[in-house]
Amino acid sequence: MRAEISQEFRNGVPFLGGSLWIDFVNTRFVLNGESVDFLRDEASLAGWAKEAGIVFDERNMKDERPVLLRLRDGLAVAFEQLSHNAPLSADALVMVNALLGKLTIHMQLSRVADSIILEEQASAAGSDVAVAIAADFARFVANYEVPRLKHCDNPACAIVFYDRGKNMRRRWCSTSICGNRDKVANYRARKSMAGPKGDRL
Repeated sequence: MRAEISQEFRNGVPFLGGSLWIDFVNTRFVLNGESVDFLRDEASLAGWAKEAGIVFDERNMKDERPVLLRLRDGLAVAFEQLSHNAPLSADALVMVNALLGKLTIHMQLSRVADSIILEEQASAAGSDVAVAIAADFARFVANYEVPRLKHCDNPACAIVFYDRGKNMRRRWCSTSICGNRDKVANYRARKSMAGPKGDRL
């Protein structure tokens, strides 16, 4: 079980969303009535960005954190809009487009064996983390399926995700956490209904 958890969590931080921008939305959630925020300060923000694989300048964290908190609020609303097949709000488009405007794409041709490939390198002015998340969101909304946007089936869990499974049967943010709790609860319920006779079977 620990091997499975290690694939879903990096240094205790959940990466269960199936897309960078959804993982970013999941940096704040409520589980069993307790609020969790992985962007509570500049150090935790820098830690999350490193685990997410984003290249950034830590000196910008103080200025970037307020931008990221606003972006997270906007993308959380956007998730709900997309999952209900509703149009994105004008506010969300303005916010994301403002960040995309800071993105510069450099293109370069390279030779690999007998083929020529086109490589693209992106760089951003200022809000490196916010721009990376906005770019991921922009790529996502250009090609996604509404039924794959889901909330964890555990009513006490607020994590959201994009189900990339072939059969779209994913129900839990994590099978090792919420899914396992459900299995244990169902087992206990069956055992209590069976009574003493059921225990001897």
